[in-house]
Amino acid sequence: MTDYAAVPFQPIVQGVISFPLGVAPGSPVVFDGEGVSGIARVVGFPTGAYVLNLDEGLPGNAGAVEPGAGPVVNPHVRTMITARGTGVPPVSLVATSAVLYLLSPVAGVGADQIVVVTETFPLALVDNPAGLEIIVWVVPNG
Repeated sequence: MTDYAAVPFQPIVQGVISFPLGVAPGSPVVFDGEGVSGIARVVGFPTGAYVLNLDEGLPGNAGAVEPGAGPVVNPHVRTMITARGTGVPPVSLVATSAVLYLLSPVAGVGADQIVVVTETFPLALVDNPAGLEIIVWVVPNG
């Protein structure tokens, strides 16, 4: 049996994406937490797509997710997005979410931005009124 307590991990991002003025197309989006220096909507997408700029000088990764082999930037990076619910029982508009790591134009830096996309069902981009929790971490040998 795996001893998960013995596996070292390195947190990169932890916080909440929210919409202080509501979820109207193009409304402001805010990140409250650690590891992100800025957030904005992806140009051309008024709902459901956000770009997060990683902080410079994050512990162990100098502000970026280290590059790796293959289509995954770093196979040791893990991301969890949880859509918060509203009502009783709590219900979320988000049916699916996706994450894309954007490589820095600076050689050897790796990914310094993350794009988060959320969709409802049937498939359409959506802002979740109660917000989204996001955690990104690295398991160096995992």
